[in-house]
Amino acid sequence: MKRLFTWLMAAFVAALLVGTLSRTVFLTISLRRSAQGQTVETSLHDARTIATWASERWERMPGDLRPSLGALATVANARVWLVDSAGNIRVDTEGKASWEGAHLPDTEFRRVLGGSGPAVVDNSPWLGSAVTIAAPVMRDQDQRVLGTVFLFLPGNGSPHYQPVVSDALLWSGLLALGLAAVAAYLLSRTLARPVEEITRFARRLGKGDFSGELGAQSVAEFSELAATLTWASAQLRHSFGALSEERQRLATVLQSMQEGVLVLEAPGEIALMNDAAVQMLRCERPVLPTPINAATGLPARLREALAEAAAGASVEVYLRPQGQEDVLAVCSPLISPGGGSGAVAVLHDLGAVMRLQRLRENFIADAAHELRGPLANLSVLAEALGDGTIPWDGREPYVASLQAEVARLHRLSLDVLDLARMDAGVMTVTIEPVALAGVAASVRFRLANRAAAAGVTLAASVPEELWVLASPDRLERVIFNLVENAIRHTPAGGTVTLGAGREADTVRLTVADNGAGMPAEHLPHIFERFYKVDPARTRTDAGTGLGLAVVKQLVELQGGTVAVSSEVG
Repeated sequence: MKRLFTWLMAAFVAALLVGTLSRTVFLTISLRRSAQGQTVETSLHDARTIATWASERWERMPGDLRPSLGALATVANARVWLVDSAGNIRVDTEGKASWEGAHLPDTEFRRVLGGSGPAVVDNSPWLGSAVTIAAPVMRDQDQRVLGTVFLFLPGNGSPHYQPVVSDALLWSGLLALGLAAVAAYLLSRTLARPVEEITRFARRLGKGDFSGELGAQSVAEFSELAATLTWASAQLRHSFGALSEERQRLATVLQSMQEGVLVLEAPGEIALMNDAAVQMLRCERPVLPTPINAATGLPARLREALAEAAAGASVEVYLRPQGQEDVLAVCSPLISPGGGSGAVAVLHDLGAVMRLQRLRENFIADAAHELRGPLANLSVLAEALGDGTIPWDGREPYVASLQAEVARLHRLSLDVLDLARMDAGVMTVTIEPVALAGVAASVRFRLANRAAAAGVTLAASVPEELWVLASPDRLERVIFNLVENAIRHTPAGGTVTLGAGREADTVRLTVADNGAGMPAEHLPHIFERFYKVDPARTRTDAGTGLGLAVVKQLVELQGGTVAVSSEVG
């Protein structure tokens, strides 16, 4: 912005200089002409006076005339020649021998004289730039021309008047120029300052800083521009805020997607790559944006597919990154607003789909296996009771076995139904304050007989004042399943302990037993449906294989977490 001020100042000063110089030259010429006019008028009078004086003394000798004529020349401030009618110089007041007695050529003499009246010539043909004034010397009796008086004025005017005029013009011009320069400086600052302020504000807008506003300016047009920029800043702030929120939402959605997403911009740079894409491709996470050729670990086939998609084609390729199952990459063109072409790749983990399919198949097989045992037992017992193989008098234990198998089928059907409801998202829970001690007492009462039959001691250590926010029925079922599972896997003489305690703003509930324990590699899968620590598909207890899976689902449905820790032995 210094340049604007400099240019304004230079323009104003140049205009002032031109105006001042023009004024000075004009005044100088005018005053000079005025002074010259006054000087010439005075000199004409002097010339006529000297001509009258000379006509009365014409007959005298030049030597007699020279002193008096010199005195008159001094008064007239001019050099005087007295020339006869033939053009011969009789007297030169400066006494120049080279001129006295000299003959003036007729052409020059007649040109200066110009007739019988007074004459003024700007440049003397004999003395250079001197102004020449000529007056005829005439005899009074017959008005015959005896000769001519020549007055030569030095320079172009009065030598005394001219310096005074020049000095006055010089100082007045300098004063006017100084005052005008100060006014030009103030005016330049007045015009440049709002431009500087508006420029700084516009630069902040370009950098994304939409804070602040411009006040009223000294010039109406600048005030209107400042108001427009302030309004534009508010609009940009609103628009960029909305875009930022939209971008944040989009980034959150992309990061939370199970599918991998990779976006290639027009210059061949990766602009986006979510966590799922990094995991599926088993590659290093690049620092975005980065050229696609600089990204480490991207499969070559994926690079080729993205290049084809950037050229306008839709491509599907199957990838198999190291240590990863099949991945399907669907690549599509992406037209940028600037007219360039990029590409977007959506990665689908086919391995996850296959694992889900295997899990579904295994669930059906496990459910069929769990149903086959009780149904086979029911069939054998019913047939034995029907054909008399089992004596009627000794039916009680067999009837009890029938009831146990029916109860097992009932629990299995309930577990499957609950899991289906939770998977479908139709199971709801009502959260309310629950006293843990009461729930623990209810579970101990319900399982007391089963623990006694298994020879297991059932203990509980739950503070009376400990309350949690949960669904009472669902929480009791969670504790029941955990304690029942612990009783089944604890040998006779063992102990199952139910405990609880507060940790910060949460409550930790523990169910511990001193049974055989589990190897570490089985712990991550213990809450899967129908998962068994031993590979055999036989079950010697009355478990359904779904109890711990139901526990995990119910705990997470109530906003909690569940975990297991164990060691063999």
